[in-house]
Amino acid sequence: MPHSPVTEIRVVHPRGELDIATVDQLDRSLSDVPVSSHVIVDLSEVTFVDSVTLSRLVRAARLHESAGSAVVLAGAAGIVQRVLSITQLDAVLRCATTVDEAVTVLGHHPDDAPASS
Repeated sequence: MPHSPVTEIRVVHPRGELDIATVDQLDRSLSDVPVSSHVIVDLSEVTFVDSVTLSRLVRAARLHESAGSAVVLAGAAGIVQRVLSITQLDAVLRCATTVDEAVTVLGHHPDDAPASS
């Protein structure tokens, strides 16, 4: 069954350390975004991610992909970028250096202001 074109982009803004103690908050933010919408996870204010968080991001990406939308990680830097690189998830998940670049990766114009969640 073909999917309808995705027109909405939502941005999730987690902050600080994302680990087993805080991943439920990320899950809630991601589940607030309908799978029919693209979601950009702005990691620019995230200082740490663990394997549980990475697993949840992969799960969200697969869920959105199955619905014809996408998840893009944006703004990863420092240890977060290093973890994505070491685990090779930066080659598996869509990644961008900024939210504006993520919008472009999704095939939209950066002036198409995404809704924040």
